[in-house]
Parts: sequence; C-alpha cells; structure tokens
Amino acid sequence: MLLCREEDDVPKKPFKHIKAEIVNNESVIPVIDLPYGEYAVILVHDKNKSGITDHKWGMPAELLGYNNNWKLNFFSGMPNFEKLKFYYSPSGYKVLVRMND
Repeated sequence: MLLCREEDDVPKKPFKHIKAEIVNNESVIPVIDLPYGEYAVILVHDKNKSGITDHKWGMPAELLGYNNNWKLNFFSGMPNFEKLKFYYSPSGYKVLVRMND
C-alpha cells in the first residue's frame, strides 16, 4: 500500500510503503500512529514481489486499487492527491479499496 499526504509526489514518492499479506482475496492493513489529517491510498498487488509496479504498453501490468473508487484508464489522467484524498479523524476510518482489473 502506498499512503500519501498532500505534499507527497503521488504516486512516485509516498509518505509510507506498507506491506500486507493477501488471504482469501482480502488484506487488512492496520496503520498505527498515523496523525489525523488528509491522506490518499493506492494498493499495488506486486505479484512477482519485485518492489515496483510492472508496466506493459505504458499501463500498469499488476492489479491496482485506489480509494474513492477512482479508476486508472487512458482518459482518467494520472492519480493525484485531489482525486484520492480522504480525511482520517479521531473517530477512526476504514478505507475499502477494490482492486481494478
């Protein structure tokens, strides 16, 4: 998971890289000691565990997921903080991100 703040270069230089195991097509990624504020999330299913997102014909070749139900395609432009942001508050927050195929 790439966790980004507004000042980060989304998706190139996230605030945090967090790894988690996928079990039964689901993954729970707890984030501890995170200050309250605005964030953006991008999930990468790094199938070959290379540590990078593989591309084919200029598009990601591995599954990606974005919060806010945003989808990457030829017409959407690149993901950025404004498209993906959510507010993490004291009441807690769960972000459900579906992987795009």
